[in-house]
Amino acid sequence: MMHNSVPQTTVAVIVPQQGWFRASVDVTSVSALEPDKINLVPLNPTGAFRPRVLVGRGPLEYELGPEFLPSFGHGEEPYPVFQTPSVGPRGAGLYARTAPRRITATSDDAICLIEISLVQPVHPSFQEEYERSSDSDLSAEPAATVGLWLNQARTWLERAIGLYALYQYPLGWEPLAIHPIAGLVNIATRVFRHKTPMLTDNFIPLKLNLTGRMRDGHLNDQGLVDLPRLGDHLHLPLVLLQRALWQRNVQLRFVETFGLLDYLTSQCALADPARAEREQLFVVLEAFIRREHPDHETRLRALKHMILQAPLRERLTVYPRHRSIPHDGGMIARMLRVRNDLAHARPIDSQELAEVELATRLLAREAMRRELAAQGVRFGDSTDPLDT
Repeated sequence: MMHNSVPQTTVAVIVPQQGWFRASVDVTSVSALEPDKINLVPLNPTGAFRPRVLVGRGPLEYELGPEFLPSFGHGEEPYPVFQTPSVGPRGAGLYARTAPRRITATSDDAICLIEISLVQPVHPSFQEEYERSSDSDLSAEPAATVGLWLNQARTWLERAIGLYALYQYPLGWEPLAIHPIAGLVNIATRVFRHKTPMLTDNFIPLKLNLTGRMRDGHLNDQGLVDLPRLGDHLHLPLVLLQRALWQRNVQLRFVETFGLLDYLTSQCALADPARAEREQLFVVLEAFIRREHPDHETRLRALKHMILQAPLRERLTVYPRHRSIPHDGGMIARMLRVRNDLAHARPIDSQELAEVELATRLLAREAMRRELAAQGVRFGDSTDPLDT
């Protein structure tokens, strides 16, 4: 449903990105959420990202449209373990299926919709080219252009959600869905041709086959047989590992996984040939501060661990050798560069981020396997080479 008017350019691309939440608000302060308002897309202004926020109570049943779910099927391994999302076992096929999604709410539930939309007038030939190319080649024009607009809208949506999370968090209390939409509208007839975009990143799960592993509804894989062996120092890494596994934003997934590596390397007793040199440096600094600026002596002692600790680049280089993990020194340099670019809000190439994030995840998961093995923790009856 549309309103307002725009210059008669005949065709426009409409790109809304929606974030759905169950809100923590007094339901008596809002009216029922009207489905017609959800589908309302103003045609003005054009060429700009436009925000809107709807809040209402149920009863509501609203179909979001299908969600595309890629996954790796089984390969040559009968019951693969220690697999990394995005990397299937040998011989595994990549499959994709769709699943319907529905927003449901009772009269006691409040629903919040935060939306960023773009209306972009295009040449009439754009529609034919888009519908011809988008299903077969997402990298071809104009499908790539629509994909760029979708990504830009998603970025603005994440910022908008972040603002509400900051100063009015009850509106986004329980996330329900992030829903991308793309389509073309005939401006004269107001006919909208919807096309659900397939947006995937480099995070693809393995669809595990549990045949022979279930007994009366219980999973029997001995996965937690060594749980009592776990030491306290691995608690935080395991929490970081699971948080990264659930994180759909590739930037945050990289930062959390990188944080896991930073933690492991800082806790591990690594060879440090330059330690004596840094200790001598601290002695010089301490003598200077004591003589010239004694008021700062306490502060300097508080920073002693930072001065004596090996730089992160050095720790990331030495740690894989310490744990006998195959690694690429060039990739470690790229990890650090991407981490620094994110920390300083510099632009990052999406392809570079995807490659580095996957490499970071592979290294982190392998590091966790080695740390667990060092404590005698195995995954049940795994035939992993580390067990031999």
